[in-house]
Amino acid sequence: MLAKYQYQKKDRREFSPFVVGEYWAGPNDIEGWLDGVAALTDRQIAAFDFPLRYKLKDVCDTPKYDLRNLTDGSSVSAARPFNAVTFVENHDMRENEVVNDKMLGSSFILTQDGYPCVFWWDYYNCQLARPGSSNGIDALIAAHHAFAGGESCILHVDPDLYISQRAGTESQPGLVYVLNNLGNRWRGTSVKTKWPNQRFKPVAWDGKDSAPPDERTTDGNGNAEFPAPPRGYCVYAPAKN
Repeated sequence: MLAKYQYQKKDRREFSPFVVGEYWAGPNDIEGWLDGVAALTDRQIAAFDFPLRYKLKDVCDTPKYDLRNLTDGSSVSAARPFNAVTFVENHDMRENEVVNDKMLGSSFILTQDGYPCVFWWDYYNCQLARPGSSNGIDALIAAHHAFAGGESCILHVDPDLYISQRAGTESQPGLVYVLNNLGNRWRGTSVKTKWPNQRFKPVAWDGKDSAPPDERTTDGNGNAEFPAPPRGYCVYAPAKN
């Protein structure tokens, strides 16, 4: 109910805080709840994306999970990206936590639509921050802040490979994100991006093979092949040519 009230700073200037609520239900019920709250407030509220979280648990814990399920629209972030707080774990999930390949989920929320929320337990206790490395949450957070702006667009999806693009803004130039569900080999495919003749550098990656991916360069039509390591991900960002 905090969203009902107008907030004031100490100098009595009004401001609109970011408010998130927890409504543990399916996507349609959560959207109905958001509409109900909006009828009483100025719409400054978001909801935790529980439907996406369960999909991400399946991605992390089920090696043969069909990645096309990530594109079926049944999540808050798919329907209302500006009202979605995405997450992989929180304190309520201790009896249903992700037990394998948790970085796959973290890479998804920190590159796709929604407001990502990283659980402190994963960052500190599970030691997934990995400061100074390109293979941890710190690198993904840096990529999110520096590059993950603009409209999201899925460039390719099949049962084992997901590739998306953030189109970029004036302050965040965009990125290409690759998620590979195969456990035994690198995989990528050629996709058409919005950037012709553009060099891309890998800025964050992890998987069963932690070797750094090669830089990629698109052709005159914006096409290039973008791979990711086995059971892993890679975030590619436009480099200054």
